[in-house]
Amino acid sequence: MASAVAIITCWAFAGSAVAQTAEIARRTAQQEKLEKAARAIGSDMTQLQQRLVTTAKQIRNQEQVATDHETQLETLRVEQHALTAGFDRRQGE
Repeated sequence: MASAVAIITCWAFAGSAVAQTAEIARRTAQQEKLEKAARAIGSDMTQLQQRLVTTAKQIRNQEQVATDHETQLETLRVEQHALTAGFDRRQGE
């Protein structure tokens, strides 16, 4: 009888150990999935940051081009005004 109790107790401990091992394995797998997801998110964030930097550079370049065009346009306006004034003066003579 004592040996039967000992066997049952051993089986109970073994069952508990198996259940704990299974739970540890499940949690480990879950942790690995979470770590993988975190790495993927980190990678996505890095790519987004790189795209943001690239976009910001493109915007700065476009702003510089726009400024250059505005300067050229103003120069052309001044030249046009000078030519128009010269033409008007010659017409008046």
